[in-house]
Amino acid sequence: MKSSLQARQRWIMTWVLVAFFLVIMPFMTYWFYQKVGIMDTPDTLFYYTPATLFSLANVYGSDGVAFYATLHFTFDVAFPVVYGLFFLLWFESFFQGSRILPYAKTAIVLGVLFDFVENIGVTIVMTEYTMASTRMDELALVTAIASGLKWLMILGSLGFMVFGMYQKKHRGTSSSVGQ
Repeated sequence: MKSSLQARQRWIMTWVLVAFFLVIMPFMTYWFYQKVGIMDTPDTLFYYTPATLFSLANVYGSDGVAFYATLHFTFDVAFPVVYGLFFLLWFESFFQGSRILPYAKTAIVLGVLFDFVENIGVTIVMTEYTMASTRMDELALVTAIASGLKWLMILGSLGFMVFGMYQKKHRGTSSSVGQ
């Protein structure tokens, strides 16, 4: 009964993530493009500098920045939760009873946390970009670093996912891996 419920939860989160990728993200991108006129956002960049962040804020203009901030506190709060739960539920399936499980869980939890740090930092920098100050430069740098760390953790989580699928397919169970 418990494994049936867990399997259902995994597939529900999988379909929610698929919906994000196939419906919600393209719609949000289109909507952002219609409002701002460009599709570039710092969230999708693996690496950027504080200058890149300030430049994007300048290009967006005050209306675009306000719209971007709104997206960050709606869509970009939900998306890390969705992909975080997706990974956590699948990791539980692949690595149950394995010493690998805590490492896999840590990678995605850190990815989600760095995503939130990036979202908060980007929003503050974007909304205050006209206030040139050392603190704003420092916040932009922390935000850029958080973004890179977010992507590293997400890529690491994808690696754990691939490994989990491989070992489950070839061994039938996950209990013998990493113990």
